[in-house]
Amino acid sequence: MHKKGKPAVAIASIAGTEAALAMLVRSDLAGKIKRVSDLRFHSIGVSTGSVNSKTYQQMVAEQILGESGVAIKEIRWVPTAQNWESIKSVLTSKSADAIFCEEPFATRAAESGLARFLFEAKDTKASKALASGGPLRAVISMRAGTARQDEEARVLVSMLQQSLAWMAKATPQAIVDKLNIADANERKELLRVLKRYSGIFSHDASFSATAVEASARFLTATGAITDSAAIAEVINDRWVGRRP
Repeated sequence: MHKKGKPAVAIASIAGTEAALAMLVRSDLAGKIKRVSDLRFHSIGVSTGSVNSKTYQQMVAEQILGESGVAIKEIRWVPTAQNWESIKSVLTSKSADAIFCEEPFATRAAESGLARFLFEAKDTKASKALASGGPLRAVISMRAGTARQDEEARVLVSMLQQSLAWMAKATPQAIVDKLNIADANERKELLRVLKRYSGIFSHDASFSATAVEASARFLTATGAITDSAAIAEVINDRWVGRRP
């Protein structure tokens, strides 16, 4: 948004120390494809962008593959939507050999027997790109210009901080119960994900210096920015501050 001239800034970070992203291989190919490096000359389902832009998921997937020695030209991308029906369809139809997606779809694919994990971002030692949670996941706001806009942003951040502080102390079960989800399967799925990724959320919405640096490296590596210092232009930490 900022690159396109829109006055967008990140005013708070929800990112913890883990990113809920994973690479999975179809179960029927698990005996042949045992690691990310084995995906060379195979197809991968991922949420893709347009001809002129890539989604965050595709850019991360490219970095994960690159770290394992797989060149982008050695992969055929299969577009998927960010919903279970799309991911399930790609796996059951065998349109793709593997998928790269977010939770809760990764865990659901594995537990339904359709796929097996090759890579989990929660294992920070497995990827430099996603070490300590990787790039920022943030609350975006249009740049404030009036006292009213500033107050609205402050209230929003305050509400977020209260929620994150409560979640940091609550059990996964308490968080699920608080949401009053009617569907029993959805409750169980969310509970499994929260237990699997205990560090997915920030405790206070502050900006981690590590995450900011990771974002700068990521955006520079993907060509979104040419100077890592430019990351400072899209972060406004006046309400939440920064931490190491």
